[in-house]
Amino acid sequence: MKITPRAWKVALPTMLALLGHADIAWGQELAGVPAANLNAVTGSVARKNALKDLTIDRAKGREVVRAAYAKAKAERPKDSPAPYNLNALFVLGRAAYTLRENEAGAFFLKAFVDDAKKLQSPSKLIEGYNALLLFQYEVGQFEACEKTCQEFLDLALPQSADEDGLINKAKSNVIRRMLLCQSRLGQFDKAEKVLKKISGRGGLNPLAEQDLRCRMLREAGRLDDAIAGYQKLIEMVEQDEALRKDQRDGISDELKYTLTGLYTETKEVDKAVKILEELVQKEPSNPTYNNDLGYILADNNRDLEKAEKLVRRALEEDKKRRQKAAEDADPEEKDDEETAELDNASYLDSLGWVLYRTKRYDEAQKALEGAVAVEAGRNTEIYDHLADVLAAKGDKAGAIKYYGLALETVSASKRDQMKKAQIEEKLKALR
Repeated sequence: MKITPRAWKVALPTMLALLGHADIAWGQELAGVPAANLNAVTGSVARKNALKDLTIDRAKGREVVRAAYAKAKAERPKDSPAPYNLNALFVLGRAAYTLRENEAGAFFLKAFVDDAKKLQSPSKLIEGYNALLLFQYEVGQFEACEKTCQEFLDLALPQSADEDGLINKAKSNVIRRMLLCQSRLGQFDKAEKVLKKISGRGGLNPLAEQDLRCRMLREAGRLDDAIAGYQKLIEMVEQDEALRKDQRDGISDELKYTLTGLYTETKEVDKAVKILEELVQKEPSNPTYNNDLGYILADNNRDLEKAEKLVRRALEEDKKRRQKAAEDADPEEKDDEETAELDNASYLDSLGWVLYRTKRYDEAQKALEGAVAVEAGRNTEIYDHLADVLAAKGDKAGAIKYYGLALETVSASKRDQMKKAQIEEKLKALR
């Protein structure tokens, strides 16, 4: 688990409820099978399995997505959803993102939105726009993302079609996404004016306003200002008498955890370690805190024995929590499999990285191969780690393969963009 992305994305239920903030998520993890069969896929589980089938072999998956894209462009009339229905379009769009077929991904997700408009389905519109916005943001299409945000904000359905007001309820998240886009585009002052206007109208409470401002500062690359902003937000939370003490403590800890990611980005490792050590002392069985402290120690070649113990404890505690959740779950409810996969892959990656640092390359390879065995583990950082291990073992072909996969999965995040340059140098040295 890497501190920077985890700390940026973390949004625990207590904080969300009290700060009034919820970030846009993909919703169900989707998938693809050969395109001709996608119209028969129904339900979130089937879509998830379809995505796994389509993306597990990147070369074959790309063939399917490219063929489906060519067919759709040639056959899709302006007034009809042919040749693919909503499920197929959503699966193909999500798969195209995973496979970095960005032109096709944008096409399929926009087609999904267009068809949802024709159906006047609020829930489908929200699902489609959320996926399209996150797709555009993750691949670095920030201007297009800002435009799509405005398109959603201008969206109006007949009252009879949106009796529950789902569209209006969803607009707050889209406004947040738009402000983050503007900040990333270097338009922080413009975004700040909108934020103040929203807050002045009572759209955000002071804690939510400061939280969003900190996120905007981070996206704008103003990391020192973001750190100062989070420190101020922690003070605001701790002094808010409207919150119970346990609520203040919980939110404060979450914000401190977010700070560890910022300190990592600014190379202030000691400060990140200090906070994580305090959090682990306070919650010894918290897998996330144990994992991140173990990873940052290993990544900086510090106290590797302690780092390994922390990461193994994280894996053990995570397993206990999964088992407990499974025992307590309503038979009709399912766990969030996407989050479960993410944590599992991340913790295995941390273990693999610790083992790599201690030169136990066979063990490291096994852990990292376990991480990339699930979709959530097929990302730039984990592929890069596996390639490093193979390179250390003298497996040149294997290292080149996984460095290549690491480059194929690079996102628009600043961390991935930095790693891209490093990976390119490593590949150059191998060839």
